[in-house]
Amino acid sequence: MNAREQFVPIFSSLAKLFLGVDLDIGLETRENVTLVLEIRKTKRRAEYQLSESQRFFIDIALRMAFAQFVSPKGAGAPLYIDTPEGSLDLAYEDQAGQMIAKFAREGHRVLMTANINTSQLLNSIATNSPKKGFGIQRLYRWTEMSTVQEKQESKFDKTLDTLEKTAKGSSK
Repeated sequence: MNAREQFVPIFSSLAKLFLGVDLDIGLETRENVTLVLEIRKTKRRAEYQLSESQRFFIDIALRMAFAQFVSPKGAGAPLYIDTPEGSLDLAYEDQAGQMIAKFAREGHRVLMTANINTSQLLNSIATNSPKKGFGIQRLYRWTEMSTVQEKQESKFDKTLDTLEKTAKGSSK
């Protein structure tokens, strides 16, 4: 089986979960080799043809698909993501959480740093993750906090406790 038969369906499935539309991926060779996305029968070659959120999470979908493609069957591939919610449009928060959780449910590990904010990304991941395996590390306890952060520590704890309860109660 070649890359087109294996890799593209994995990528398309993850990217569709995020974008909510079918898409295809291809390579074009001109002066260099260029990755081309086709969304709703429109080829997107240039960076400006996607929003910042779309670019960021399409990149994550590509990395997830590549990790699955090169990993031996049954061997989960780790993925490290740094604070993705800063570039995420409100409309895509739940979709991105579903995409990340799907990757984890398929036996892969995700280590993601994220700011505690009002974003629904973390809630979506907690809701769509398997009961076992979802965990939160409270990194603010590993460092010296500012007085501003210290005043809000109970809010951090309350928010993270809620996320952990959501994950434990999910039926995924």
